Amino acid sequence: MKKHKLIAAGAVIFVLSVIVGIVGTAFGILNSFTALNGAESAGIERVGDSVESAMIFSAVSVTGSTIGLVLMAAGAIASYRRSKRSPSDTE
Repeated sequence: MKKHKLIAAGAVIFVLSVIVGIVGTAFGILNSFTALNGAESAGIERVGDSVESAMIFSAVSVTGSTIGLVLMAAGAIASYRRSKRSPSDTE
């Protein structure tokens, strides 16, 4: 895989992970507030599933964005090393 493609793939994974994490977390929290709105008493049984899904989306976002950053860094390091080679090293 070419170095610039590795950087681009990492950037796409990073951005999509952040977007999915933010949207998923927002929907999880929204669902927990909706469950509390119709409840007579607040308790973990009302909001547990919604908070769990929000936390899962947050974890997926952190994991995916870390993978994206690693890919971008690997591509950037490889590109830097290639640019520092002398012309005699490329033959």
